[in-house]
Amino acid sequence: LQRLHMEAKDTKRRLSQVLIASNADAGLTARVLRFGMHSFRRRASLSVEGSVMGLLSKALACELMLAQRSRYFVQHPLLAMLQERCSEVYATICHAFETNIFADADTIFRAGAISDRLYMTIRGKYELAMHIESSSQWQLHSINELTDGRFEVGVYNDSCVARFEDLWWLCEVSLFSTSVHECELRTSSFADAFTLTGADLAACVGKVPSCAILMYEYAAEYLAEANAFLSEHGGPEVVPPDLPRRIVDRLQTKRDHVAHISSARLNSPTPHPQEVSDFVSSVMNAPGETSCDALDVVQHTFGELHPELGIYRSLKLDGERKRAEAALLSMIYLIRGDYQRFTACQRDDRLTPELWNALQRFVAWVGLTEEMAHAGFVFLALRGIGKSTAFLGAMQHGEQTPEDVVLALMSSFPLVVPSFGMLNEGGCLLVRKVLMFHRTLNLAQFLQGEIVPGQLADLQATIFEEGCEPFRLYLLCCACILCGLRGTESRQGSLFMGQSNGEVLMAGIDVLQRLRTASPRGVYWAYISARARSVSLPCASLDELALARLLCLTRSTKSDVAMLQTAWSALDRDAGEALLRHLIADGVGTLAFVFIFLPDYLANSIRNPVIGLRRALVVLVDLIDSLRSDGHTVQQESLVLPVSLKDLA
Repeated sequence: LQRLHMEAKDTKRRLSQVLIASNADAGLTARVLRFGMHSFRRRASLSVEGSVMGLLSKALACELMLAQRSRYFVQHPLLAMLQERCSEVYATICHAFETNIFADADTIFRAGAISDRLYMTIRGKYELAMHIESSSQWQLHSINELTDGRFEVGVYNDSCVARFEDLWWLCEVSLFSTSVHECELRTSSFADAFTLTGADLAACVGKVPSCAILMYEYAAEYLAEANAFLSEHGGPEVVPPDLPRRIVDRLQTKRDHVAHISSARLNSPTPHPQEVSDFVSSVMNAPGETSCDALDVVQHTFGELHPELGIYRSLKLDGERKRAEAALLSMIYLIRGDYQRFTACQRDDRLTPELWNALQRFVAWVGLTEEMAHAGFVFLALRGIGKSTAFLGAMQHGEQTPEDVVLALMSSFPLVVPSFGMLNEGGCLLVRKVLMFHRTLNLAQFLQGEIVPGQLADLQATIFEEGCEPFRLYLLCCACILCGLRGTESRQGSLFMGQSNGEVLMAGIDVLQRLRTASPRGVYWAYISARARSVSLPCASLDELALARLLCLTRSTKSDVAMLQTAWSALDRDAGEALLRHLIADGVGTLAFVFIFLPDYLANSIRNPVIGLRRALVVLVDLIDSLRSDGHTVQQESLVLPVSLKDLA
């Protein structure tokens, strides 16, 4: 302490000598001495002199650095999480932060400069300013709301200014991507701040794989949300301050899901392999009427479906289990040609023998072998498990489809899906390929006109890559999934696949059978045209094809055609043209928005007498215009842009 006091006096003496030699006036001399002594004291409190650090071991030096700085850093949710999970990495990050001491009216960064580091202000008063002419996107008052009133926001001279004090962090997005400052940050008092570059952060976490993975997951989630915010609000300086906390909470929830999966008793009953083999052989080689105990046999053969001990019961997915059972039973009826069992629960809209024969021709086209049939049964038994929120929450960023979940379970948790282990090598490969086909395209979405030709092009590419056999099996499995959609109501046959839905299914399958050799556009519009002809709608012009696609999207029948035409003609010219462009965009040569849950939105709007179809279409057009005006039509890697309407629907 005595040495520190002597060094302070010596520093002041040397500063005075420099000022005298420079002929500085009294005002400048006072400001320099005042800031110089402030800077000396603050640096002493925020860091340790190199000669002193050299006397300590590396571990002790880190502990001392943590003691000085950690109280600031743990205020940030990401750093607090790293302290808990990766304490050694957290210590190196604390050491990597650079100390900065600023005088009154210093400029920390300027608008137009590259933003490449996180700023953590810890003491002093600051002003975040943007010139009024450049602030059209900078919503100052929304920033005040975002920061819970901690920023004093106003217009001063020719700038919009947000004033704040002490601990805050800015430009965190610059740790993970490079951007350009749109604001200027300056001080209005003596101030201290820490800075950390993305390169220094990467160097700290890169040596510990588990920490690097954690940081990658955080960065991916952060950038996804921050970029959406910044596209509306401007530069990287301010994002919602609760964003880091929300992301850390999600990562913690994911960690809890993984812990639950690891500790829970999720193993399903496992039958003897010979029983499974005998079951498949009996289905393939004993055509005719199915026995009354078929459901019990299925539940025993595929342990995941056991009503008391299977994984569906453990995950509280009873609805998915019943749909899987109904789908699997429908596949058995289709293979055996058991028309009576398949239609046992159908009443008013019973499948006709003629359409049943068309389904049988489709099954013959698939060309099932025992290996293919076994793989199809396993796919249908396991697919619903992928809808578990616990499993979905435990998946890596970007791998959050039900198909991804099942693929991960088959690789990492084989005891959870014992039916997969009963397959031979060829059968295992078939199940994986069918899952990849289903991840590429959901047949139900195709039948509703929800997808675009660009997605059929992806499916066609998958056919060329994976082969025709898994594609044929995929189509059969998709048909069986549709057959089981109302399995929660009845598993005594297929309640869903009556005559009306059967006609739609066969219209789709007829064109998809030609996908390997035909163009995706041709296949897509051939299906839309077939649906139009089924209700006596013309389909020669673009307007007529667009209306035919709307027919599919609204799940309309022949009796609804007049309602569709009335709603379409009630749109004004601009809205009608915008809707036409959207409905015929193909995602091959032009950008296409794919609105997921659009059929639900339109069907629910039609059922609501206050809204109706015309108002629903007006809202849809406004949404399309908003997406285009926000710049979502440029710089897209893909010409197919999915947009979820789940909340709106």
